Amino acid sequence: MSTGPGRLPCPACEDTAAQPLVAMAGVPVMCGVLWGTRAEALGAARGDIELVACTRCSLLRNAAFDEALVDYEGNYDNSLHFSPTFQRYADGLARRLVGRYGLRGGTVVEIGSGKGDFLRALCELGDNRGWGYDPAYTGEQAGADDRVTFVPDYFSHETAAALPARPDLVCARHVLEHMTDPAPLLATVRRAAGPSTVLYLEVPDAAYVLTPPGLWDLIYPHVGYYTATALRHVAVRAGFAPLEVASSFGGQYLWVEARGSDAPAAGPTPEPPADEVEAVLAVASGFADMHRKTVAGWADQLAEAADRGTRMALWGAGTKGATFLNVVPGAADIASVVDVNPRKRGRYVPGTGHEVWSPGDLVAEPPDVVLVMNSLYEDEIRRTLADLGLDDTTVSVV
Repeated sequence: MSTGPGRLPCPACEDTAAQPLVAMAGVPVMCGVLWGTRAEALGAARGDIELVACTRCSLLRNAAFDEALVDYEGNYDNSLHFSPTFQRYADGLARRLVGRYGLRGGTVVEIGSGKGDFLRALCELGDNRGWGYDPAYTGEQAGADDRVTFVPDYFSHETAAALPARPDLVCARHVLEHMTDPAPLLATVRRAAGPSTVLYLEVPDAAYVLTPPGLWDLIYPHVGYYTATALRHVAVRAGFAPLEVASSFGGQYLWVEARGSDAPAAGPTPEPPADEVEAVLAVASGFADMHRKTVAGWADQLAEAADRGTRMALWGAGTKGATFLNVVPGAADIASVVDVNPRKRGRYVPGTGHEVWSPGDLVAEPPDVVLVMNSLYEDEIRRTLADLGLDDTTVSVV
């Protein structure tokens, strides 16, 4: 049972002072894990979210987070690379990093490498050697050309010791938001890095989470949501010099690029700019009301659709979709859930027990309305529906 905001210190600055934002009780803990049976999905572990904003660095965090509930091993699969839209984004990012930093014939490390798609792209583009670290990795440990090696474990001093050279690039994409304390990991990276090593950190952008479309990214495994101020602060605190901080992927992601340095730290880490923190807190103060109205608005729309006998499908069995299905009253009655990731087909959404369909499965039971969980995929989904002969289906972006 929660005891109020401030119990979990801020992952970025370790401060405990916080501004309460919103509370959500009993949400599925592992919304990125799909289950083999409906019964298992309905019985999936649940936890509470108490979203608060750090009044020192502006990071948003779940003060009620319990690390013991979280397990990333086994069936955790958050790969988005089956979507052409996301693949274009990832390919563009890989090309930019290789080109901007001259990453050719070097050593590349990815922490939280998932199934390895992005790491392989970095290696192929620059003829680099890659090492990927992820406890959830279940494939072959070495790539077909031996250019990429996967370590099914966390990046640590012990596992990093096997690297043949100091890395030219270290990537950690969508890792920090899962950590109650990223400082030890970043300290390990700092020790492994040389003065020319580039660090690339990417996280969900808190600025997007504080908008109506972004609230579906509010999930239990995300301990913290970084603002630009907080992300810059955590990099500097770890001994890196930020080169640039910016958003990407339609404003949904936030990233920082930084370099290590041989110079010793010169005194304490500077305090985050107070004006930047105050600006975030001002926006965050209205989040609870916006969250309540958005959820209630969708509940009303679903109820009206049910009264009309409208058959609905939800496109996207990832975290956004799982959150919508579990948080919005009436969403459990949505007829079908679709995802382009073939590994998800025939598995079940935690909390509601929806079986995941492939897009082609919709032909047998065509929906009247398709709810799209991410606006960036709308055009891709419309093209897919047209290819299936379902171009008369109404598409509604959540």
